[in-house]
Amino acid sequence: MNYKSFVKKYIFIIFTTISLFAALSIIVDPYGVFKSKLLKNDYQPNERFIKVDYLLENKDKYNSYMFGSSRIGNTDPKVIEEFLPDSKFYNMTTAVANIEDYKIILKWMIENKFNIKYLYIQIDLDNFYFHGHDNNLLLRHHYNVDNSGFWDFYSTYLFKVPFKIIKKKIKHNFKDNVIIFDFYNTGMWRDLEKEELLKNEPQKYVKNEFSFHGEYGVSYKIGSNYKEIINDLSEVVKLCKSHDIKLIGFTTPHNHNMMDTFDKQSVLKFVNDISQIMDFWYFSGYNFITNNDTNYYETSHYKEEIGAEIVKTIFNKSDNIDTFGIFVTEKNRLKVLKYISQNIENHRKK
Repeated sequence: MNYKSFVKKYIFIIFTTISLFAALSIIVDPYGVFKSKLLKNDYQPNERFIKVDYLLENKDKYNSYMFGSSRIGNTDPKVIEEFLPDSKFYNMTTAVANIEDYKIILKWMIENKFNIKYLYIQIDLDNFYFHGHDNNLLLRHHYNVDNSGFWDFYSTYLFKVPFKIIKKKIKHNFKDNVIIFDFYNTGMWRDLEKEELLKNEPQKYVKNEFSFHGEYGVSYKIGSNYKEIINDLSEVVKLCKSHDIKLIGFTTPHNHNMMDTFDKQSVLKFVNDISQIMDFWYFSGYNFITNNDTNYYETSHYKEEIGAEIVKTIFNKSDNIDTFGIFVTEKNRLKVLKYISQNIENHRKK
């Protein structure tokens, strides 16, 4: 074999291999960015891409949005619309969303002239720690949002082939749908299997869910990007004020096991700093909702009824700090901080 023939065969093999990898990425479409219809798109979809791509063609269908991590994902927009009849909400829940995501998406919406009357945002307490996503393929923003460009975006998904995810998605397609992603209507997701189990046999479900039975110590403290996180929240609030958007904010009612992982002083600082930026509802801490494991799928996600309970509490505007939900303002923050500190201390002494 002469040198030219060897080079040609070598190039052919490389080109064929790359083409096969690219074809596999497009056909299996592990993150749903190629819009392939061959397999069900309910295993680790890139919600940031799919939802923005949908809204680009349907932005006049909605005038209000729900921002949050997956924890807000099973809150039905209709529950809020009952209290705000002039609203039409879309649930923009995305995996591992943090305050930086809220800022990025809100700025993009405003720049693209979305009509926004209301913004309903959930702030996870671990947001005082998390900032950014380090180019994770599951969490990457639509190229229209981060201005990365069409080719830069798609070439990443073409040639960074996640074989483990591809394998899992293929296997997943032989199972019945248990998690439903309603991308093209409400934006929410539902876990039908867990909802049914919790409805019929709640105590058995809790007994069999391993995450409720671990030993959890404090592992989350304010991170090195905390100043940026607070600045991002400030920018969200300023954008809402300058564009006449009614902002409704609240903290996540974390399961007591997850609450155990948060450093008390970090929680107090975060609540204090948020209260000096915006009024909001505090649903975190230890209360009759968060201490009851039957209200949760596992230690991270509360079930659908709790999302509805949050909405009802906010719009009934109860200000009783001995029940579920505390309305926090700059004026009452010291009283609330004292209550939160004591609430955490009382629980952790048990």
